[in-house]
Amino acid sequence: MKTKFKLVVLSDVTNHPIVQKKLVRANELLSKSDLSPIYERRKQREEAKKGLGI
Repeated sequence: MKTKFKLVVLSDVTNHPIVQKKLVRANELLSKSDLSPIYERRKQREEAKKGLGI
């Protein structure tokens, strides 16, 4: 027995206000955690700028 699959069109929900709130919250949590590699890189960049006097 062969099953036919229908293509499901997903609406883009990234602009939904609740999704936006959750994204902002997630970004805040990420930037506060020292384990975040993004945070570490950002911190290194800031220190490099201070070191160069920019």
